Amino acid sequence: MWFGGCWCYRECWVPLIFILCLLWKGNICETVEGFHIETSRTVTVQTSLCVHIPCTFIISNSYTLTQNAKGIWYKDDSVVASKVGFLVPDNPRGRVFLTGDVQKGDCSLSINDAKWSDAGTYRFRIEDGILRFGYIGTKPYVTVTALTEKPDISPIKSLIAGEEVALTCTAPGRCAGTRPTITWEGSINTPAVEDIVLDNPDGNRIYMSNITFTPARKDHTSLLTCKVTYSSDRPRTTSTAISLNVEYPPSLNITIAGVSCYKCYNRSIESRAVTVKEGDSQTMHCAVNGNPQANITWMKGDTIVTSIVSRERLQIELKNISISDAATYRCSAWNQHGNTSRAVDIRVEYPPRRPEISVHGPNGVPLQYVGTDPIVHVPEGSPVSLSCVADSDPPASLQWVKSGQIVGPASPMGQKLQLNLYASDEGIYTCQANNKHGHSNRSITIIMTYKPKAPERYNSSCLRKANLIECVCLIQSFPTASIEWKVNGKSYLSNYTDGNISIVTVQLERVGNSTLTLRRNDGDQQSIQCIGSNANGFLNLQLLEASKENQHWAIMIGVICGVALILLLILAIVLMKHIQKKKPLLMDEHTGGPTVNDSDAIYSNTEITHRTSNGAGMARETQPDDLGPIPEEASTYMNYGEELHYVTIDFSRLKPRAVPAEEEMEYSEVKLK
Repeated sequence: MWFGGCWCYRECWVPLIFILCLLWKGNICETVEGFHIETSRTVTVQTSLCVHIPCTFIISNSYTLTQNAKGIWYKDDSVVASKVGFLVPDNPRGRVFLTGDVQKGDCSLSINDAKWSDAGTYRFRIEDGILRFGYIGTKPYVTVTALTEKPDISPIKSLIAGEEVALTCTAPGRCAGTRPTITWEGSINTPAVEDIVLDNPDGNRIYMSNITFTPARKDHTSLLTCKVTYSSDRPRTTSTAISLNVEYPPSLNITIAGVSCYKCYNRSIESRAVTVKEGDSQTMHCAVNGNPQANITWMKGDTIVTSIVSRERLQIELKNISISDAATYRCSAWNQHGNTSRAVDIRVEYPPRRPEISVHGPNGVPLQYVGTDPIVHVPEGSPVSLSCVADSDPPASLQWVKSGQIVGPASPMGQKLQLNLYASDEGIYTCQANNKHGHSNRSITIIMTYKPKAPERYNSSCLRKANLIECVCLIQSFPTASIEWKVNGKSYLSNYTDGNISIVTVQLERVGNSTLTLRRNDGDQQSIQCIGSNANGFLNLQLLEASKENQHWAIMIGVICGVALILLLILAIVLMKHIQKKKPLLMDEHTGGPTVNDSDAIYSNTEITHRTSNGAGMARETQPDDLGPIPEEASTYMNYGEELHYVTIDFSRLKPRAVPAEEEMEYSEVKLK
């Protein structure tokens, strides 16, 4: 009856075809006119995640879906989700939902907190009144895999130190599944975290978490991790970690090979001093920390030594260091976020340079000298000041040395040393400079200059021989004196020869020895002078003076006559005494008084007597004919600069006689004019 009743109605064909599809289990349903479904043939979901399976279906034009249309999803033969129209879907198992509006042909399916048991084939069925149709031709197959999907952190970009930033972590899955727990892990300071849920128009949900923080330089390359934990029978966690790229201005540090750099710098000091020895080598490294990498430059003073772009380290090497390398070296680094610099003051120590000596005379007047080991001439009796300066680092110890002996004060640590002395202290003075790196010295010779004078142990004199007069003039001086002779007022050079005069002059160290030989006639009276002169003055020695010759003879004659008168007076007194005693004295011709031999007359020509410490003097008799070279202690003539001398004459056996005419003695008197 039923079949007969339905055969005439079109709606009876639909159940029949459905039954046949179930029996044939083929694709014939896809050929049923007016019925069609579109959905994914395969779907993959990770455990603990959710999956949304979009699905739409079409029914034959013979039917119109009502609000009571019910959609049903089967897994194998079990109902896993169902829904009537647009109402809240049934949730028999709490994890699988038909989310679409069935009346509008939406059969979309969502699976939350996927489990391994959710894997399998799913099929959709529509029921609305007498309409019963199962879409078995296109059935989604759900595959469940292990949880590998990671949260997504955005935005991935460079951060700037000191500037606040917000990052978002989005949980895997794009459906209205169970809300997971999202946490952040990292070393950033005091972050602010906010959880966010976004509801999409299709009913899906997105679970996110925002973190807000201010990155610092120390956070560069540190890890920030977002963890998403899904609660189920067996909670599962997935996470994503990123390395923070924090950009910041550069900082730098300078290290020096062989020099400890512990606490090289602090915030208040941007330079440091380093001492090196002359001749050594030194390497300085400038290490820069900046993001992005900085440009680096080494400068010496205001001059660029070396430069490089986008690096982390730049070094400078000083070889065979000299004084010219002593300077301030500065390393500078910069990028788009800022710049910085540090400096090193290189101090070069070195041994003392050769000292510089300056000489000052009276009233501080500088005295000039020439040469590396100079000689300075100083007027006799003048004060002399020697100053020694030695360039060195560290300062040298200075001292003056003369003949191996330290003279004057010493300067233990200084660069100038002064010595006060007089020209009488002439000699070679050496300034010695010493420090821990070496030593140096320089010498200066102080020579006294003075005007001409008579030597202390030598005498100037004249000697008359027959028809010659020979005079020797000795003059000591520095600088060497120019010697000039004057004979009877006429000047002659120190070396001169003609028919009557011969002058020969030689210089022995500081003593000039000039000899004058002069021919003379009997009765000639001579005036002879020796004159020595230099820049400091002159000396005039009067070796022979004509007027004095007559004075000498007059004095001698006067003395002789006086003595004779005294003797006659004494004789007269003696005779008178004899007469008064009435004892006449008879002279027998055979026994007369003592006779005097003419040859017994004695002339005592004595040498100059030098007084001893007790005032006594000694004389030696000398015969005129025996005159020869006169030793310095036995000069026959009066000499310049000596004391008065005395002559003793004995007339006890005197008998007048003629003085030999072949030789005359002259006495000279030296006068200083």
